[in-house]
Amino acid sequence: MTREATVADFERLDAQEYEKVAVYFPSMDYVDYIRNDGVAICERIDRFLTVMRNEDGEMIGFKLKGIKNFFLKRLKPALSLEDEDFVYVKDMFVALATAMGDEMFPDDDKQRKRTQAYRNASRIAREDQVRFVMPAAIAA
Repeated sequence: MTREATVADFERLDAQEYEKVAVYFPSMDYVDYIRNDGVAICERIDRFLTVMRNEDGEMIGFKLKGIKNFFLKRLKPALSLEDEDFVYVKDMFVALATAMGDEMFPDDDKQRKRTQAYRNASRIAREDQVRFVMPAAIAA
C-alpha cells in the first residue's frame, strides 16, 4: 500500500537569518559565494568566473570555477598554507589576475567587461572578508 506524504509528516523548519559564507563544492570544483538571499541571475564571464546579480542588476555574488589545480600549484605554495588554514577568496582573485597577465588588460569591450567583472567580484570578496576552510578534497 502506498501512502502520500502530508504536512504532518515533516518537522517545521524555523526561519533562520541568512548567513553569508563561501562554500567549496569538490565534486564540481568551484567556490560559491552570494552575499544576500534572494533571486540570483548568473552570467558566465569566462572559464573561471561566473557572477551573480539581483533583479536590479547589482552584483551580489560569484562562482570561481576549476580552482583545485590552480589553488594547489599557485596559491597554496605562494601563501605557505597548511591544510587546516582558511583561504581568503580575495587572494584567489589576485593570484588569478597575476596568472592571466595580459589577458586581464582590456583591448576591446569584451575584455573591459571581463576586467570589470573581476574587479567587482574581488571587491565583494574583500568587503565581506569572504573565506573558506580548505576541505580535504582541495588541500591534498
